[in-house]
Amino acid sequence: MNKNAIALGLATLLLSGTAFAAPVFSDDFNRKNSNHVGAAWSEIERNGKDVAISNNALQLRDVHQHSNSTASSPDAAATFSVSTLGLDNLLLSFAWAPLTASEAGDTLNLSWRVAGGSWMDLWSTGLGGNGAWSTANVGLGAAAADQQSIDIRFWTDVRVSWWFIVSDSPANEGARIDWVTLTGDAIPVAVAPLAPEPTPTTPPEASQAVPEPASLALLGLGLAGLGALRRRQHKA
Repeated sequence: MNKNAIALGLATLLLSGTAFAAPVFSDDFNRKNSNHVGAAWSEIERNGKDVAISNNALQLRDVHQHSNSTASSPDAAATFSVSTLGLDNLLLSFAWAPLTASEAGDTLNLSWRVAGGSWMDLWSTGLGGNGAWSTANVGLGAAAADQQSIDIRFWTDVRVSWWFIVSDSPANEGARIDWVTLTGDAIPVAVAPLAPEPTPTTPPEASQAVPEPASLALLGLGLAGLGALRRRQHKA
């Protein structure tokens, strides 16, 4: 597959499938050829040319082959560190291709760890093939989310070839990597619900004054007195 088509496919994926994801880290390796990756990468290699920038891609190869390589003791490795604070749903997208001398038993691997912790393997593929480019999209899982710092490592495990045993020529086996992009979703911030506004209350109406019994008695006597006075006046 053409490298430009790979780049377009990865860009389309990031724009469509992760529309709400924020880019956390990216590198397209578009810089001059060098035996040092530079940027934010650290290297592990057994030869000064094992980890390099070659034709605008990251190259991992091993010219001193051995067996039983691991993430902590790889044949060749390139590592970057990044903070994932406030992020989850982490997705690492990249393109990869085998070096044409690679065999089916050779592998390209991807591992991660919380900074200073133990390596955990995420993804692996055999490198036998014709050098064509492929894409990979690897989720890092919940354990990698919301961390102060994590390390992500690409590394190769190149096995001993029968012809290498009888030859002093170094083997050019390994992988090329390009368009590395890590994205993540912002973790929603919990917001305390607002207190309900107080419900307006209608002030109670003023109570009507109720006459006391003594007052009623006095009022009755007064009315009776007025009635008697009017009768006396009428008789007179």
